[in-house]
Amino acid sequence: MDQRPDGISVERRPRANPAILGAGAGLLWGAFCYSVLWEGTPFSVDRPFVESVLGTLLLLPARLVLWTVHAAELFAGRTFQLADSTWIFGVASCVAGLGLGLLTVLAVRGAAVLIRR
Repeated sequence: MDQRPDGISVERRPRANPAILGAGAGLLWGAFCYSVLWEGTPFSVDRPFVESVLGTLLLLPARLVLWTVHAAELFAGRTFQLADSTWIFGVASCVAGLGLGLLTVLAVRGAAVLIRR
């Protein structure tokens, strides 16, 4: 709280926490990636776009999930039957996006600290 010259205390406006904003943006990014790849909305993409550099960057949370599932299948020596439960990919894409959003905020804050020195 701050004190004005006339003695009235004034509270400062709350500031948005960058980590929460990054996490929320990442969560929405992951949900968007799931929506595009598994639901085909708001637009549909083809395999060459998904595997391109631009497609990989735009759909990175979902691609991380796909790479992780593929690695787990290789490790297990068999394929997983996940065709009927795509909601798992949605949750995992949201978590991956959330993590990427947090990592981005931490990287930017760390770079800002290093630049200030």
